[in-house]
Amino acid sequence: MSKLLNVVVPMYNVAQYLPVSIESIKKQTYSDFTCYLVNDGSSDNTREVALSLIEGDDRFVLLDKENGGLSDARNYGLQYVDSEYVYFFDSDDCLDIHCFQACVEAMQVEELDMVLFDYIQVHQNSGMEETIENQYAGNVVSDIITNPDLILTIANCAWNKMYKTSLFKTFDITYPKGYVYEDLGTTYRLLVHCHKVGFIRFPLYRYIVDR
Repeated sequence: MSKLLNVVVPMYNVAQYLPVSIESIKKQTYSDFTCYLVNDGSSDNTREVALSLIEGDDRFVLLDKENGGLSDARNYGLQYVDSEYVYFFDSDDCLDIHCFQACVEAMQVEELDMVLFDYIQVHQNSGMEETIENQYAGNVVSDIITNPDLILTIANCAWNKMYKTSLFKTFDITYPKGYVYEDLGTTYRLLVHCHKVGFIRFPLYRYIVDR
């Protein structure tokens, strides 16, 4: 029986970050998920570190592929997703332990196609941290027909959202290979097909800016 949630984690030369990032997934209060770790042809010991961290935890599956970039790794992992909801996590960042729980509950209660949450932007070099908030209250449910400003006001990053998998599968949406800021080429396409978009006004993710 497939899980309600699948998580896709592209990995490329991130061995030093994995102990923190993978542990933040393992410690989620919502634990009924399958996580696909996609090793995108790493040239360091990313694969070995990942294997040691997930040993004995059958929620994790390691996938290997030739290097093709972030978008290609996400798309590769997406092929294996068979859950109702999908979440994309960047392997050098860190999750709040309540991230999956909060998102799954919001998706179910409000019958959402997509839910967005706030995040903390971390500058390693300076030590500065700032919380990036979306401008919509947690009790707001919207779409781009009634609120076209959505397409301009929400952050495009893939990792501060949980999605209905059907958005990708039904409409054949993938991440464009070979581009920087690849989320820009995907988020608006997903929004077009969303009937209900919800918001969580709490930072559930720590994003490292200057990795």
